[in-house]
Amino acid sequence: MALNIVTELREQYPGVPMLYYSLQRQQTDAGQASSIRRDLSRPISIAEIAQVASLYVPLSVPVEQLKGSDGTALLAAAIDTATLCLRCTGASTALGSALGSTDMHSLVQLLTGQGANLASLSLQMPAGQLHRMPNAGDTSSSLVLQADVPTCMLTPGISTDPSLSIAESVVLRGARLGSELATTSQCKSALQQYRVQRQSRDSLQPCLTRACISPMPVALPVYFPAGLQEDHHQPRIGRREQWPAPAAMTGLAATAEFQGVLQGSRLRLQSLMQAPLGVSCLDQWGYSASDASELQESIQHLSDRYSRGHYND
Repeated sequence: MALNIVTELREQYPGVPMLYYSLQRQQTDAGQASSIRRDLSRPISIAEIAQVASLYVPLSVPVEQLKGSDGTALLAAAIDTATLCLRCTGASTALGSALGSTDMHSLVQLLTGQGANLASLSLQMPAGQLHRMPNAGDTSSSLVLQADVPTCMLTPGISTDPSLSIAESVVLRGARLGSELATTSQCKSALQQYRVQRQSRDSLQPCLTRACISPMPVALPVYFPAGLQEDHHQPRIGRREQWPAPAAMTGLAATAEFQGVLQGSRLRLQSLMQAPLGVSCLDQWGYSASDASELQESIQHLSDRYSRGHYND
C-alpha cells in the first residue's frame, strides 16, 4: 500500500524532493508468522521505497514503556522539530528570528550521497539548558549548551555515536537560559560552543553539518516521560510529568552505521527466502524468488554506498 502511494506521488510530481518516514512496529511476541511478516516488510520497504523517495528515515518508538499517545507524541515532536528548518519564515519575535531555514532540495542534497539516501533521527527532549561558563584567563564568560543530556535514537539499529555521522542537519528549538526562553543569538552562540566541545572531546571525523535555531519550543502540552535516558545503551524513561512546552534538539543524519544495518536486513531476507513461511509470505505479496534476489541486490548496493570513502563518489 505504502509503495503504491509513494510511487503514484512520484509519477505525479517527478521533480519534487520527497521525504519519507517509515514507522516500524516494536518487537512483540505476536507469533512466528507475524514476526516473519515484520522481518520481511522492513527490507522490502527499504529496497522498494528508498528507490522512489528522495530521503528515507526509518523510525520506531525507542522504549517499550512508551505506548499509545506517549509514543505518538514523542515521534510527532521529533518529526516536527527535524523539519522545522523547512518551515521557518524569518518572522521576527521578541526573542529574535529563526536562523538556518532551508528547503527540501537543499536538505536532501546535504544528507544524500550518490545512491545513498537513508537518514537516522535522534532526539533530545527536553534539550539541555544554556548556562554561562567562565573563560580561562579573564573575567568574561561564554554561553554553552548543557552537554550531559542523553540523546535518544529513534532509528532502529543506529547508535548515538557522533563519530559515524557523515552529514547532519541539527535543529535546536526553545532552549532556556535559567527559567526564561533564550534568544536566537544566545542559542546560536551556545550551539557553536557545544559543537566545538563535542568535536574536540570525541575527536570526531569531519562531518557536513547545518543548523537551524528557533526560540520557540515544542507546542505539545501533553504528558511525556520525565526524561529519556541511556543506561548501557538501553533507553529507559523516568516518571511521567507534564512538559507544557519542552525544548528539543534533533539530528537528522546520514551515518556510516547504515552499512551494517542494511547488511543485517539483507542477510535476514536471504534467510527467510529459504524458510517455508517466508516463501509463502513473499508469494502472497506477489514476490517470486527472482524478485527477492533483486531486492537483496538493491539492499547490498545501498549498503556499499555507506562506506566513508564511497559515500560521495
